Amino acid sequence: MFSEIVLTISKNKKVIQAMDNNQLYNQYSAEYRQANDYHGQLSTKEFELQLINIGMKYDTSANSFQGQLSKMNLEMEIHALKQQRNAHICSAINYVLDLANNEITNSQGIIISLAYMALSAINSFISTQNIELSLPSYLQVKLNQISDKLIMSNMTLLNLKSEVSRLKLLCKI
Repeated sequence: MFSEIVLTISKNKKVIQAMDNNQLYNQYSAEYRQANDYHGQLSTKEFELQLINIGMKYDTSANSFQGQLSKMNLEMEIHALKQQRNAHICSAINYVLDLANNEITNSQGIIISLAYMALSAINSFISTQNIELSLPSYLQVKLNQISDKLIMSNMTLLNLKSEVSRLKLLCKI
């Protein structure tokens, strides 16, 4: 009887853990999509800024003041969009690191790591878009803790180890 209760609790814990992993992955995914959306808006604003710069280069009339004002407004919008994009990337990384921690803790039976796939997507996004990302200190600590846990876990989750190392390299940690 007691062993049946322990077995049932153990099975329920795995179900709860799986739900947590799915929820963490969904949260990561939502944040990642937001970061992509902001990056698209950012690209549009940067293109508009280039057009204004070209227009100002050849405009010698009184409209140059209007051009300077438009340029300053766009530069402020670009700065704000970069901050919002980076905040969503950091939030996505936070969810992925929580997911990685869960996977490291319960690594038996994991065929494909969701944390690996998510971190790989984030790393690719950061590197292909040439984003200079500075992680907040709490994320740097969390990343180092996950890295240390992965080092101690020997041969498990090798792909995740490489993506964690790649993120540390991209963020200059």
